[in-house]
Amino acid sequence: MNIEQVKADLQVLSGTKMFFGHQSVGRNIIQGIKELMQKSGVHTLHIIDAKSDSLPEFYFAQANVGKNKFPQTKCADFARLIREKLGPDGVQYAFLKFCFVDVTRKSDVHKIFEEYRATIDTLHREFPEITFVHFTVPLKVKSTGFKSTVKRWLGKASTRDLDNAQRNAYNRLLKETFRGQPVFDLAAVESTYPDGERETFTLKGQTLYSLIPQYSSDGGHLNEQGRQWVAAHLLRYLARLVQEKAHGADVKSME
Repeated sequence: MNIEQVKADLQVLSGTKMFFGHQSVGRNIIQGIKELMQKSGVHTLHIIDAKSDSLPEFYFAQANVGKNKFPQTKCADFARLIREKLGPDGVQYAFLKFCFVDVTRKSDVHKIFEEYRATIDTLHREFPEITFVHFTVPLKVKSTGFKSTVKRWLGKASTRDLDNAQRNAYNRLLKETFRGQPVFDLAAVESTYPDGERETFTLKGQTLYSLIPQYSSDGGHLNEQGRQWVAAHLLRYLARLVQEKAHGADVKSME
């Protein structure tokens, strides 16, 4: 992690209006941002609660939206906050993140995605000045241990691997659909080591991605290392996005 880059990115973002709708992994990321602010000594990014705080001139507004396991409620709450408060204030960037519990082996990936896309499409028509950043769904640590190994030898999969496979499927759909638009690939960041290697598993001959164990406190949520790793990547991504838009460059997907 380059703390000088973190300082520069925080300074860029301090002159913007942003909104991040999330749940628990989002809270991990927000905590990571605050920890990076403390490490860097840069405190110009105003992180506020979008639901309860008044809006300063510039801000990084964030809020828990909807209910876990019911992604449609997250879409509705996200849209409500934009329509009622943040959109009229001129928010420039907005992003909604689902959680790993929203996409499991039992989920209808296409239904969840279409609900999300319909929400963003409608908001974009209502607020064309807002840049919407799409987030891939976070992952969980892959199954380990003797039983999981035996299952893989037998061509079977654990429930955790099946859950992660659905998240990988959702993420592929999102990236393919929004190719050329801003996409923060959270799943890629969570599955990438500092040396660039990826944490993978194989299911039905397909290589898929999972959360790096060293980044997690419980197999799904982010520990100190993980949340600062993700937070630094998010700050870098958003700062690049702001800088590209300021210079009129094409906005493309970046990890």
